Amino acid sequence: MGGTEQAFRLIVLRWPNPQPNLFEAERYCYHAVATPREEPASAAIRRHNQRGQCENWHKELKAGLGMEQMPCGEFEANALYFAIGVLAYNLAERLKRRGLPESYRTVTVATLRWKLDRLAAKLVRHARGWVLQVKADLEKWRLLESARAGCAGLGN
Repeated sequence: MGGTEQAFRLIVLRWPNPQPNLFEAERYCYHAVATPREEPASAAIRRHNQRGQCENWHKELKAGLGMEQMPCGEFEANALYFAIGVLAYNLAERLKRRGLPESYRTVTVATLRWKLDRLAAKLVRHARGWVLQVKADLEKWRLLESARAGCAGLGN
């Protein structure tokens, strides 16, 4: 912490030691967080505790959207492939948060793809218009309707 000229806050948490041992009889445990933010300490600690969640996001991006390996040896092509994958992941997250029922907030991208994309459907021309005919049970149909309505309201 002595290697910076910038000011920072030091937030120290203290709690009773739940498992003191025979050789180190410390009454309390401590954890320190250094932050340049000026938000309340509770908000800074909440943000600090969520930092491990980012590993789960990376795992979801790689496993859920097939980003484990890049398709070719060209840097620009791989960068574009990865950017499209990140965009698809962000759109799926936005759909889960704003377009689907509450129960879908924690599903993985693979589950979301399984429930929404893997449906038998065909596009039919009827009465000078196009109609999407979907083969689905009532639960999936309601989910599709909810997703469609949610997508219509995503721009708001």
